[in-house]
Amino acid sequence: QHPGAVLATILIILVGKSLVALGIVLALGYPAATAALVAAALAQIGEFSFILAGLGVGLAILPETGRDLILAGALLSLEGLFGLHGYQLLFLLEGIPAIIIGIIIFFTLPSGPEDAAWLTEDEREVVLDIAGGEQPGHETIGGILRSALANPLIVLAAVFYVFNMLAAYGIIFFTPSIIFAMGVENAFHVGLIAAIVSIGSAAGLLIVPRLIPKAGGEMRLLWCTTGATIVTAALFLASTAGVGLPNSHALQIGILALVMFFVSASQPLLWSSLMARITGAVAATGLAFVSMFGQIGSFIGPYAFGLVEKNTGDANASVWLILAATV
Repeated sequence: QHPGAVLATILIILVGKSLVALGIVLALGYPAATAALVAAALAQIGEFSFILAGLGVGLAILPETGRDLILAGALLSLEGLFGLHGYQLLFLLEGIPAIIIGIIIFFTLPSGPEDAAWLTEDEREVVLDIAGGEQPGHETIGGILRSALANPLIVLAAVFYVFNMLAAYGIIFFTPSIIFAMGVENAFHVGLIAAIVSIGSAAGLLIVPRLIPKAGGEMRLLWCTTGATIVTAALFLASTAGVGLPNSHALQIGILALVMFFVSASQPLLWSSLMARITGAVAATGLAFVSMFGQIGSFIGPYAFGLVEKNTGDANASVWLILAATV
């Protein structure tokens, strides 16, 4: 009904946000390439915007038409356009640019450091020394794939990442349900309390990797964060059951923030440990495989948490999944 307004909203999301991000990163003194990467990454809209829009309408500071424009801008209310469902348009309009950029990168980026025109000779030698020489059998894509998938470290890392993403996305999507189950009914208050859990996640990403030198390596620290996730998840369940700990909602939110702290902290440790142990084309293929395989966990996590809550009638019971996945 309002194509002009919808188009303007989409332009704000795709162009406006990118330009603002580009200007901020450049103003902070970062290189243009970094600024462009950040700008491109922010040319989208996430589910948190829907939460904010709902809160805005609930607090009477955003009209319902504004909320509808946000939804339309996110391509979720364009049902029937070109005879397609909204989710089909979402796949197309998000997937097509990625495919085009992938093709451009394939034909424009150099095949290796030795062909990179922007590297000096000294820089090229350093990069080649770090990357290491290719091993026999790595001359073809098939050989590289076989070598990567035959590496037990890569396979174990992929399995670990599946369960880590399952726990992470389960917490992200079901923290509001857990808070609602505590008796908090105001959506604005739910958002504020849920932010505490997100702060725990950010703190884990920032603090724990700095401890690698003191801990004696990424792998040892990864064992520690995994064990800490198990302990904190068990403490949360003990608190909800009133076993050994008081059944305090404030305590449970604090513990849930700690759970997310350790779950999130495990991710950079995983990537760092992988990059320290594999080199060359196998490293690139292995990292891509782990990342791709791990998305299975991010997909099934919210569904699994929802099934547990539906069948038990208790949002807190979903934390058992975190415990099981981490073990």
